[in-house]
Amino acid sequence: MRAYFITRLLWTVPVLIGAMTVIFIVMQILPGDVALAIRGGEEGSAASAADVERLRVELGLNRPLHIRYLEWLAGVARLDLGTSLWTGQPVMQEVALRFPVSLQLVVMAVIVSALLAVPVGIVSALKQDSFIDYGLRSLLIGGLSIPNFWLGMLIILGLTLAFRWLPPLEYATVLTDPATSL
Repeated sequence: MRAYFITRLLWTVPVLIGAMTVIFIVMQILPGDVALAIRGGEEGSAASAADVERLRVELGLNRPLHIRYLEWLAGVARLDLGTSLWTGQPVMQEVALRFPVSLQLVVMAVIVSALLAVPVGIVSALKQDSFIDYGLRSLLIGGLSIPNFWLGMLIILGLTLAFRWLPPLEYATVLTDPATSL
């Protein structure tokens, strides 16, 4: 078991590098020009060619693809993910700012999943190969196949229409207000 775990752990490095490479290449071959989009839009817009070219040099878009990739990979290794084009802040700072909320959502999802899965698993084990077992299995497989963002929208829409509740407009941590954070 230990050898299996170590093997799987070691395989994460090439898998991550491969995934990052594919993502980088796909982002480079997508149509559109980042510098042109930042400076004001499409061809023929108010952005002058000199401004766009200056921004390309500033962003390093004028360098060869392999050089940009190696610099980007080195930055990722240093946990320097660059600067957000929206806020102008370092991306790691933006990630760190949002990490507590994401962690809270993960922990709450695991708790809710465990609270639902254990009783359903017990009922399915006790009523093995019965109509109840097949129904629960079908319900759970269907639930797992629905994308989270879609299910979330359906729940919010359902609660809004059925109970005239509105989705929460502000965020509260579990520690300050557990009911609001749910």
